[in-house]
Amino acid sequence: MLFARTPCRELYVRDVTSLPPDVKIFCGSNFRGSDNYLINLFSGGKKVNSAKLKAYGKSLVMRSPGAARSGRVEIENVDALPEDNVFYFSFPLRTETEVLCYDGRPSLVSENSGAYFLLKIFDQFRGYRLKVVSEKDEFFSLLSEHKIVCISGMDDITDSRADRLRRWLSSGGILFFFPSTRTKISFLNEKLSDITPAYVYGMKNVEIRNVRLDRADWMDKSLESRNFAGLRVRKIFSVLPLEGAKTYLASRDYVLCLQKNYGRGVVFLFSVSADMEFSNLALQPGFPVLLLNAMNYFLWERKEMKLNYFVGDKLDFPQDSRIFSLSGGKMSASPLPPGLFIAKYQGGEKRFAVNLRRGTENALDTLDKQEIRKIFSGCLVFSPKNPDEVKLILSGRPLKNFFFIAFFVFILAELILSFSA
Repeated sequence: MLFARTPCRELYVRDVTSLPPDVKIFCGSNFRGSDNYLINLFSGGKKVNSAKLKAYGKSLVMRSPGAARSGRVEIENVDALPEDNVFYFSFPLRTETEVLCYDGRPSLVSENSGAYFLLKIFDQFRGYRLKVVSEKDEFFSLLSEHKIVCISGMDDITDSRADRLRRWLSSGGILFFFPSTRTKISFLNEKLSDITPAYVYGMKNVEIRNVRLDRADWMDKSLESRNFAGLRVRKIFSVLPLEGAKTYLASRDYVLCLQKNYGRGVVFLFSVSADMEFSNLALQPGFPVLLLNAMNYFLWERKEMKLNYFVGDKLDFPQDSRIFSLSGGKMSASPLPPGLFIAKYQGGEKRFAVNLRRGTENALDTLDKQEIRKIFSGCLVFSPKNPDEVKLILSGRPLKNFFFIAFFVFILAELILSFSA
């Protein structure tokens, strides 16, 4: 089913994500051109910022004064489907997190230092900062103070330190491990055998060009294999994934990135180094996105209450919850219309957002015609039998043809009446 009003080109807000103190806005359109369209950001009932985006643009980052945690983004330009020009959002409160990084190969030459590339990547992130140490004593003394650590080029550790790392992971730690030519295989296969997601074989000289990304639900919608199209691998540790491991980056014969849960924690094992000795992974546009998505999900999102829904979704709140509009009125309608709402339950309350599903157009297939008319009073609802009819409805041609036929019948009737008279 499709909701439409007037023949016009179509713009829509696809998604909004949080980059405190900014928001990232994803947009789409059914046309290409050099025209600008105006996007407004609202929070607390008032407009707090505006920006222009080209019709062919896909996304933009907009500063949110006061780091707004809820509000709406709205396209000001009029088009065929005004209801998908607005997107409501509600973000949970998150604090800045320091990530501890051990650099086993400190070097004055940037291409030989994995920590150098990780620092450059973390400089792009909002909400995370990287602290680099190169002494094992200092690293393990700081381990318990951090929720996320990166290990780059560690050669070996004692059994007692392996136990400390194991306890830290089990309590909820998040580990990203990058090997180097100095890394001993026995370190991973024996001392950390229950932690690592793969059995590690020897290091090989290879030539790998085509790498695929095996997506996970926690990854950004825009993260695809093409974001690693320029990846070139010269050396690699050959690995055999173990039971329970999930593969994210792989070629036909080799695995580059795996993940395994350990207790309440999680381990990401890369089979290439973080510097340029093994590959140019650190320079691929998808690599920072992969790191950021993994940190956001395993540190925050998997433990947070869901605050953003689509019309028709089941709400993820306690059973005793009562739903109110922002104005204070109690909501009993099902499904909830697009907007911002408050769920109140014993022990707390949460502000949450409801939106229409987003595809290339509004997706209302989860609702029947009566529910659509209840949400959009006075709307016209069509039931296309094939995809080609969608374009006809958006262009207004079915209505135009109807009025043309009606006009023709009217003229014909006038002629018949005039001749009969």
